[in-house]
Amino acid sequence: METPRPLAPDASLKHGRVRSETLRNLSNLPAFHPTALRLLTISIDSDSAMPRFEQCFSSDPALAADLLVLANSAEFGLRSRIDTIRHAVVVLGLERVRSLAGGIAMRSYIGTTWRQRDLQPVWSHSVATAIIADKLGESARSAGKFLYTAALMHDVGRLGMLLGPGRKYAEMLAEPVHDVQEGVAQEMARFGISHCEAGVVLARKWGLPASLQECISLHHDPVTAERGELLHLTQIACRLADSLGFGEVPHDTAHGAGSAEFLLPEPLRSRPELAADRLTGLVTTQISALWQQEPKTAK
Repeated sequence: METPRPLAPDASLKHGRVRSETLRNLSNLPAFHPTALRLLTISIDSDSAMPRFEQCFSSDPALAADLLVLANSAEFGLRSRIDTIRHAVVVLGLERVRSLAGGIAMRSYIGTTWRQRDLQPVWSHSVATAIIADKLGESARSAGKFLYTAALMHDVGRLGMLLGPGRKYAEMLAEPVHDVQEGVAQEMARFGISHCEAGVVLARKWGLPASLQECISLHHDPVTAERGELLHLTQIACRLADSLGFGEVPHDTAHGAGSAEFLLPEPLRSRPELAADRLTGLVTTQISALWQQEPKTAK
């Protein structure tokens, strides 16, 4: 992104005051779900991963119940019923269970707020990006460590701005913008901070791993594989979600419909599971499953 021009002294003072107010609002937001955060600290490659997962869920029966309901939903189409967390891990795998817990926690985080109507489009984009990133990881035969979670959390700054500055930010999002750079410039002018930086503020406050913080900070940077697969696939998935109609914000024309397919690595461009109609159907089904589930999980 282009470097912003220096501000005049008066404008700089106003910018500083607005920025301080935005940061104060962000600092007053509730903490993210503690059990979901603890799950992120567990190495799935360690021998202790399974008992530590079970320990986390046993201390949070509401999250465990939500996860089992989701795992047994029609979206997964499993042949046998999953009755325990251990069974869920055996059938779905540690990373998928952790990913689903993150999705449930995110849904719970915004589920009781009166701003649901403003939050849902951004939440839907985040979930769509996560689902697409997960599918990209499968197709690329990537281990996918943190991939779903990184994609799910990449736009947490927008959620934070909606929950913090609130109505003014929602009104800004409803205004047409030409591209992402224009939208970020508006954020900086009105709130003294971009949603990318706001996301990093929250990620640090919540203790998210550095690799997730990088995806939050750089997801609008030019798409590149140079910084690693996690950021690369998150960037591609974000743009694909936009092109499939699950845009970050209303009227965002930053990525034209259909253009993102060309961002796929060459070997993946003809994969049937990554066809636009297949991805759209998958995303729509899973968003519905997550959104319609009434979360028992407390914030």
